[in-house]
Amino acid sequence: MVEKIECDILIEGEGITAVALAYFFSKIHQDKKINLVLKEQKGLNISHFNPGIILPIFQLSDSLLNIVFRRNISILEELNSMSQDFEFSQNPLVLLYRDKSSFEKMIRHKEKLQNSNIKHKNLSIEEIENYYPFIKTEKEIHAIEIYNSYKCSNPFDLFISFRKLADENDVYIIRENKRISLQGKRELSTDSTRYIGRELVITTSNYGQYHDDLRKTNLIKIITPIFERFPKVNLFDASTASFMWLEESGYFHIFRSSEKKRESLESIENDFHEIFTFFGKLEILDASYKRLNTVSKLDDSIGFLKENEVFYMNIPPHFELSFSPLLANKIANLTNNQFDILKGSDVIPKLFMK
Repeated sequence: MVEKIECDILIEGEGITAVALAYFFSKIHQDKKINLVLKEQKGLNISHFNPGIILPIFQLSDSLLNIVFRRNISILEELNSMSQDFEFSQNPLVLLYRDKSSFEKMIRHKEKLQNSNIKHKNLSIEEIENYYPFIKTEKEIHAIEIYNSYKCSNPFDLFISFRKLADENDVYIIRENKRISLQGKRELSTDSTRYIGRELVITTSNYGQYHDDLRKTNLIKIITPIFERFPKVNLFDASTASFMWLEESGYFHIFRSSEKKRESLESIENDFHEIFTFFGKLEILDASYKRLNTVSKLDDSIGFLKENEVFYMNIPPHFELSFSPLLANKIANLTNNQFDILKGSDVIPKLFMK
């Protein structure tokens, strides 16, 4: 027998986006029954991919870049004052560019930063050697230092914080380990359960609603000591698309992704020897496969499925920390008076209106 579970607002997903939506909707719609269907996380959790650096979203227009960067930080600061479950600290963010293609990317990024008024500085070779002596400068290298960049040391802790706050606001949380599919209008189903949202359904999963642009990505986590103590710093290397951060204890944490099915330890070590002056023991702590959405345009990540009457918000995992709290807050506020506002084609501009 198939069980039917109904509510006013149904939210479904597995990451920060889903629990953030549940929390902010519970604040705005206190008179509504809200169910959160959390898909079981298999393999890697959020923290294995994203070290928690709040990056400026360079795919955004210049006019929106500053708004997103600053407002999202304000929301997380407020959340951090309410919950001590996640570490939230301010560290400089250094963007590294080490080849011709990434140098061209640097020019575009620099222009966007200038237009958005996000405080930043182009570092000279002398400044890199002075401030960040663990970075190699023998080959051509360029760096941009962004100020007021924040770091959540483990985004999975942020996930826990949002989930706890949603639970305290009487969101009914259901853990689901079966395959979920879209069925009819405002309904998600497994082979044993029908989940129905009478007034609104939001999914943060990809049901093929826009591009079937998924790939298997090899996620690699590396921790290596550098033998000396330095202030905390976050880095993003444009050449290898690697997120990194240095702890005061003198350990580098590196996350990188690769479409190759297998990467030798030697090739990975060679990549990072081109960045850092010295290495201690390099270990691959975690390497596994996970299907990730490669959509990078905001227009492709947010929208409304008219046939099923389901609103989708599928933010790529590496942008969730930078984007999801702000967007979840704005969507909840947008629907304060009516849910039909999410059906319009102009919903994205409204998310960034003051």
